Amino acid sequence: MKILNCKNAEITLWGDGSEERDLLYITDLVGFVRLAIEKQDAPFYLVNIGYGSSIPITSLTTKIIETAKKILR
Repeated sequence: MKILNCKNAEITLWGDGSEERDLLYITDLVGFVRLAIEKQDAPFYLVNIGYGSSIPITSLTTKIIETAKKILR
């Protein structure tokens, strides 16, 4: 699901909401990047980082709508 726009107090989404995402605080991401740069011992690594607990997009969307008081279309 992608939030396309929120004009006219509406949020338009693509997808069915079954996808789950693992969210991350930006400060945690910055700390990881800093540590990765300082401790780098190879030209590059592929890594996935996250909080360790995923949330369904439908649940996240519901929370956004409740907080922002927007209409889901």
